[in-house]
Amino acid sequence: MKRFKVAAVIILSGLLLYGCKMGGESSQFPPEQSTIYVSRDGEVYTALVKEYDTSHGYYSAEELKAMAEQEAAEYNAEYPSGQEGAAAVSLTECSLENGTAKVVYRYLTGDDLCRFTEAAGDQINQVEDFKVSTVADGLGKMNETGGTWVEVKNNSTIDPGEIMKKSKLNLVVITGGASVQTEGKILYYSGNVNLKDEFTAQVTEGSACLIFK
Repeated sequence: MKRFKVAAVIILSGLLLYGCKMGGESSQFPPEQSTIYVSRDGEVYTALVKEYDTSHGYYSAEELKAMAEQEAAEYNAEYPSGQEGAAAVSLTECSLENGTAKVVYRYLTGDDLCRFTEAAGDQINQVEDFKVSTVADGLGKMNETGGTWVEVKNNSTIDPGEIMKKSKLNLVVITGGASVQTEGKILYYSGNVNLKDEFTAQVTEGSACLIFK
């Protein structure tokens, strides 16, 4: 697959930003940081965000958007979703304004996220496996508890049996290192997780689980 590698363009141009969000019941979308974003409805996105020096040329917004759309189109041609009217990868935001560059893609499945970010050279959001479900579907049906769990509110471990009772809450299961921003507040987690704020977790390695409201 021919690649324009929008992610590489952004990184090599110095366009990469990490940030935090203000408190509230929901995090900001589109994200203000480079991250994988998960909505309460189970929608999955990646964002590459960076402040840049407006005195430099770099790419125009039109050029960057054309590159990003072409990258998504080539992926969709190789990996069609099989669902009428639903693209495996779609561009939802692409802008260069007020000194900030932002490219946001939406994915139909976690598998699409993993394949696309690898092929596109996105080293920031690239993971080996990514799944989104409810606790009941993700842990209950697999008869797994996800290992040792931490309750964020008390910063203390919680019995895995209690986790299984949170059956309707949203669950993210990730393998690999990445930043994950959830629409609702993160309530519980397991694995190598460093919380950046109420909605954002940095997963450093291995497999991790996040449960959010």
